[in-house]
Amino acid sequence: MRAARLEGAGLTCQPRGLRPAPGAGGLGKPGKRHTKAPPLAGGWGRGSRRARSGLIRHLKMLDTMIEIAREMAGRVSNAEPPRCSPKNFFARPAHPPSYCLDSKLLAMWRGRRGVGGMGVRESTSGKATVIDNIYRSVLLCRLAGLGFAETKRIIYSVYGRAVPMHTLKDWYYGRRKHRLSRLNSLDRSLFYHKAYEIVLEIKAEHPGWGYKRVATELNKRLPIRVPSMTIYFWITGRSRPNVTPVRVVPELGYLAGVLVGDYRRTGGGLSVKDWGFIEYYVKVYEKVTGVRLEIHEKDDDYYGNKYFYTKENGGFLQLLWKTGLWKTIAHIYPMEFLQGLFDSEGTISYTPKSTIIKITTGNKEVLATAKTLLESLGYKTHIYEEEPQTRNLRGEETAFKGYYILKLAKPKAILKKFATQIGFRESKRQTKLQTLLKQPPSQKTTKKTR
Repeated sequence: MRAARLEGAGLTCQPRGLRPAPGAGGLGKPGKRHTKAPPLAGGWGRGSRRARSGLIRHLKMLDTMIEIAREMAGRVSNAEPPRCSPKNFFARPAHPPSYCLDSKLLAMWRGRRGVGGMGVRESTSGKATVIDNIYRSVLLCRLAGLGFAETKRIIYSVYGRAVPMHTLKDWYYGRRKHRLSRLNSLDRSLFYHKAYEIVLEIKAEHPGWGYKRVATELNKRLPIRVPSMTIYFWITGRSRPNVTPVRVVPELGYLAGVLVGDYRRTGGGLSVKDWGFIEYYVKVYEKVTGVRLEIHEKDDDYYGNKYFYTKENGGFLQLLWKTGLWKTIAHIYPMEFLQGLFDSEGTISYTPKSTIIKITTGNKEVLATAKTLLESLGYKTHIYEEEPQTRNLRGEETAFKGYYILKLAKPKAILKKFATQIGFRESKRQTKLQTLLKQPPSQKTTKKTR
């Protein structure tokens, strides 16, 4: 029935390259292949090649659509069992037509890109999550005040070329928005407090507007979409943003460095032995969020050492780890990230033969990121891998997994540079570093400090 309608409307589907030849009535010999399009009255005029190629491309697309409709009509007429659910019956077939050889049509068929470069449209949830994180990375770079060239470099170094450059440019300059599949607590921490202020301003300027119209106006000003019901509760005074606000400042890079180190990524909070380290962490956390943390103290039952810890939830930090956005923060603020990482996992020691500055971690991805950032700052590094081993811990044999060590090459030559750019905030390591800077090599202590 559908095929009859198409033929009745005068639509025909011819293979690629077959077009009516110029002649009487515009009809040529059947089956003859013509590569040159018939001239129009008065010629093609200015831009004839572009117009002709555009016309041919649209004709190919029309042929493809008609072929799909005919295949669907043939299935219905032959009473074949449907290959998909009734709701998705008119989805594209499993294979494209044999003559659909154009690369753009194949890309459109497979769902990789929309017509006319509409951007990336992923079908699977995993790929959609990657695109969401790339969009969040672009927003983080914008909030950090980076230019487009630096933003593109960071995105390509972290995610590769998963998104075309023109899409990144549209996202960066706000010409187009990507609709996130789901807002997480990091998105709310970055934008909800600002959105709440804008909503109150819009409602004060336009008292007669409903919450849906306010939501439409708000979504024009923000790079994310806030649910309309959330705006309704804000307008009626039933709720306010109850998430910790987060500012994209250099101190966020330090928090990301601590996050991949000593931070408790399951329950939140930091637990360390050194008072200077946790005191500096609390100051940095306050600069990022505006929240002053309390420092608690506890004693270890076996060794009798004192531990200092915080009790914050740290939902935005945990999401930085789960989504992998900590790598974007590390590339935005490389020195601050390395400062937090060396405070958590760094070691400095001296022997009569050499000075050692290293990082020890069990995560290879963290080590690779640290190596990339250190080399971008001009340091040379060496990576070593240690095998799993068993140790006697508190009177019991405990198995430990393998770990990785990153050492700085020629530490004596770069000691002053390291102290200026990265250094230590942890008391013992900071004291050791200052001692190594002041004393000559012959008088330096041989005691190692972890």
